[in-house]
Amino acid sequence: MPLAWGRPRTQQELRDLKERFKNVTLESDPEQLWGAVRNAEGSVRVLNWDKLPAEAMGFYRPFHFPPLNQWGIYLLIGPLLRYHNQFVRQSNHLKLFSPEVLMHLILFEVFNHEFFHHLVESTAVTLEVLLATQGATQPMYLRHRVREAANTFGHPHAPLEEALANAYAHNALSFICRIKAGFKTGSVRTYQKAIERHWRLEPAGYREAGYYILSDYVAGGAHLLAHLLGKPRSADEVPLSVIAKHVMPGGFTALLAEPEIPTWLWLAL
Repeated sequence: MPLAWGRPRTQQELRDLKERFKNVTLESDPEQLWGAVRNAEGSVRVLNWDKLPAEAMGFYRPFHFPPLNQWGIYLLIGPLLRYHNQFVRQSNHLKLFSPEVLMHLILFEVFNHEFFHHLVESTAVTLEVLLATQGATQPMYLRHRVREAANTFGHPHAPLEEALANAYAHNALSFICRIKAGFKTGSVRTYQKAIERHWRLEPAGYREAGYYILSDYVAGGAHLLAHLLGKPRSADEVPLSVIAKHVMPGGFTALLAEPEIPTWLWLAL
């Protein structure tokens, strides 16, 4: 059962935490990392672990739903720790991941999966505001949730939002090496390959994420925009791919940036 609600960290507390850990070095074995860079696919053959889908380790609570002060990204501590411990045991002999590096990768993946759901909600709100200025008020996001759950558009990768969320998290991992926290290309690439292999075991939608990694996200983003607009065929009839490429998947339609979105650690048995 969940514990009582905690107090969100203030901006000063978050800055203090960042300052406290800014010089922490995360270690990995250099020789193993070099081998992983050369053969990322081969490095994951032994990582056939029973990975939990990102949604099983966290969830996004939309700001459309009351109580409004409890919206945000929720990270489920119990499932995260169990998954982390399992992965540590199964990957220990590879010497690619220290426990600290591995936890960073897991949290980064789960957080970005849920952050994509925030992007979708923010995109829907942007469209709602634009339509309202023309006197055409529509509950676009709430209607999208109903259509997505029922797959009323008959999309072959439904629920499409989950496929794109998995792909968004996968693509975001490529940037983690740039934050100067000790992440190496070999570790990240091996982790990406491992989650790619696991997608085929996940539920519908989630398992189709491979269709939308790298630049292929553009087509998926265009179809999701068409779904939000309630006109699925418009993805091919109008250049929604331009918006999908330059706006939505890049995070520019988020009403709050990643560091500012409320994030809750949820203790559950």
